[in-house]
Amino acid sequence: MAYQVECVQYGCEFETRAETEREAADAMRHHTDEEHANMDLADEEIREAITEL
Repeated sequence: MAYQVECVQYGCEFETRAETEREAADAMRHHTDEEHANMDLADEEIREAITEL
């Protein structure tokens, strides 16, 4: 079975093969952790730069 998943943090969409909605939710968590780790780092760097100004 396949699920269309919308990333809750950034709104991007992707498909995942999962047997249950719970597995689809786990795929979203993994996607968020893996795909957006660099984006989070950049956001943190930007916040630090703004604070230092």
